[in-house]
Amino acid sequence: MRPRESRKMTALTSMMGMEVSLDPMEIVGAIDADGRCAHWHSALDVVANKCATCGKWFACAWCHPADHAFGQIPLDEPAVMCGVCGHQMTFHEYGTECPSCGAPFNPGCKLHPELYFQVSD
Repeated sequence: MRPRESRKMTALTSMMGMEVSLDPMEIVGAIDADGRCAHWHSALDVVANKCATCGKWFACAWCHPADHAFGQIPLDEPAVMCGVCGHQMTFHEYGTECPSCGAPFNPGCKLHPELYFQVSD
């Protein structure tokens, strides 16, 4: 799925007759434009996580294919993306809302960082 700004820009440039090549981030497993998935789809479930193994963005760990492990990202590298605006964050920047657009995030997601990040025990 495309981040919201990319969709708006594509529609605007299309109406103006301009050709613009955008490279939107696809969120694997997303069932809507904001990145919700079949597993997690409340109004707050708008976070995508990047797999270190394949480099793709996933709506959740369960949306990730079983052919390889979901690789954890170092804490200081962007590994979380807001599904509303496409802003990418590190573990330390990720909180209860997007620092770019203010979209609220599901606070439960922060309870299992070991699924997505290289955290020490």
